[in-house]
Amino acid sequence: MQLLQVAETLGQEWRRVGVHLELSTTDLDDIKAGEKDVTMQKLKMLVLWKRRTPGKATAQDLLRGLQDLKDLPVKTHQLLRGSLLAGSQEVKASYKVSPTETKGRTSELILSSEQFKTEKLKDRDNIYAVMAPANRTRMALLITNVHFDKEKDRDGAEKDEEDMSKLLISLGYNVEQHRDLSGAEMDEAVKRFSKEPRLAATDSVFVVIMSHGVKGAILGVRHCDGVPDQFPIDNIYKHLDSARCPKLLNKPKVIIIQACRGVDDGSAIVCDGPGSVPEQAPVVQVDAALPPHLADEVDAGIEEDAIHRVHKEKDMVSFLSCTADTVSFRHQRQGSFFIQHIVEIFNRHAHEDHIEKLFKRVLKRFEDEPPSADRRQMAVKDRCTLTRDFYLFPRSLESGSMMTDGKWFQHFTRVKWFQENKLKIILIILKYSGL
Repeated sequence: MQLLQVAETLGQEWRRVGVHLELSTTDLDDIKAGEKDVTMQKLKMLVLWKRRTPGKATAQDLLRGLQDLKDLPVKTHQLLRGSLLAGSQEVKASYKVSPTETKGRTSELILSSEQFKTEKLKDRDNIYAVMAPANRTRMALLITNVHFDKEKDRDGAEKDEEDMSKLLISLGYNVEQHRDLSGAEMDEAVKRFSKEPRLAATDSVFVVIMSHGVKGAILGVRHCDGVPDQFPIDNIYKHLDSARCPKLLNKPKVIIIQACRGVDDGSAIVCDGPGSVPEQAPVVQVDAALPPHLADEVDAGIEEDAIHRVHKEKDMVSFLSCTADTVSFRHQRQGSFFIQHIVEIFNRHAHEDHIEKLFKRVLKRFEDEPPSADRRQMAVKDRCTLTRDFYLFPRSLESGSMMTDGKWFQHFTRVKWFQENKLKIILIILKYSGL
């Protein structure tokens, strides 16, 4: 049973539902005061109910607790009864939430249940293995170019950086962040990341790069007419392939790129590529297909026990913000639509969907909600060599939050606020510790 789906079917009078479930009015008031989003208020109420009734938090228990409540929405009944019909496994509820029904950004990641994770991992042939949280160190690389020497600065990119960093950390990744790099510096950052010793202890990686772009390349901060400063997208695959990065062999590698792939700009918009900026630029701004690698020839004279050959490029998938030869759009305050949709979809559905299904939901969001009435953008999945389904399995409610798993300090020190204020914090600690 997915509590988020139940929460979304409840009406605005969710507090009355909480009282009917015998939750204290004080706890319900605290939820309402601490969370502005109504859907999240309802979800937190249900999570509180689940935690206060250990062992009695199934769809049947919830339906029994609500059956005497008048005016309970029909969809709630349908969802709970659908969960009962699904059997004791309760891996999926029968009621599906459409993109229009989940509209709106949520800042909290929904967590996978241990039961869902256990059931999925039984299918070892079709699911990528995940390491136990206590034994792994998930790694991610995040590069954000905001300020350029000659090109237009990418207003709103700071919001993308903040949101993407928060999402990756919530998913359990150690995020290596860089800002305002040249093409050569981006190449060096990816190359250095591919040599990171801790990759041996990760079950997957994310590489996220956000900048101006042209077809087939990401622009560095020194780019200008006549003096190109570019980082070829193809280099990401080269640095992370099986030969150069054996620590990531058979592990999913997810590449996300927010950048234009062409110069199809229009009136009163700014393109994330070379070009001038109209003075009347609106709040919405606008920020290449890659050939497959050539396989090594197999030497018939090499015996199988002499050398073990592996696929040079495998277990990768990239997600680009727009199709070839087009631009992608960015809000000057809220960030790019591509990153907004990724963060929202992952927060809402990473607990139940594999990575390719998450990407498909993002595509659907662009289909249903274009950036503006006269502008269209479509993200694209590219160069996919995943051989299994990759589930992120956000830490489950049953196994405790990351603040109680013994790694709370490690997570805390990756938060952007701590990074910006760590010197002050250290000085305060030294002052009051008497050192």
